[in-house]
Amino acid sequence: MAMYGFGYDQVNNKYKVLITYDFITKLHTFGTKSWTTIQTFPPCEPPLHWWDRVGKFVSSGSGTLNWLVGERDRIISFDLEKETYGEVLLPLAHHVDRDLPNNIEVLNNCLCLCYLNDMHCVLWLMNMYGIQESWTKLILIPRCKIPGPIGVFLHIRPLCISENGLVLMEVDYDRLYLQLVTYNALNGKLDYPKIMRPGSWHYMHIYHESSVSPL
Repeated sequence: MAMYGFGYDQVNNKYKVLITYDFITKLHTFGTKSWTTIQTFPPCEPPLHWWDRVGKFVSSGSGTLNWLVGERDRIISFDLEKETYGEVLLPLAHHVDRDLPNNIEVLNNCLCLCYLNDMHCVLWLMNMYGIQESWTKLILIPRCKIPGPIGVFLHIRPLCISENGLVLMEVDYDRLYLQLVTYNALNGKLDYPKIMRPGSWHYMHIYHESSVSPL
């Protein structure tokens, strides 16, 4: 099962693509004409969902790609400068249930852990990359405020957060349809600015003017 990611090595001023498949891991550096075989991806239970297989890029330090691996109790990271793997620990006060639909995203260049339980949608933010103690519980959204058909699997992705605490999220109703949701952390209000077309065969991204010219 393939896992992959794209990111920027700030130290060497290079963009890199990583892909691992059938126990073989390859890395391509933009500007070169070949792929390099590197250390195999650390043994782990493969991610169940395709969105977990996309490495989340955090530019702190030299730049890393991050995956919440199948056991959902640890984050595997890949340092784009050193081209080595590491591990990022989840919040000390948090125990990830394997049966909960949890995932990681990036908000304000910080890792964000998001999961649903019977009562809440919970978002944790890692304020200092790699420092377990820096995880902060960002918001708790009452589960009853997130509408949807009873019994339908919900997948929630936080996309961005504004300076005034407004969080934009994507809610996937078991591939039936996608909906954008905004949550105001100050007053607890939810709004639904746009309903996507039925189906979820696309992957939303937030555009940032952050690309660096290789010239």
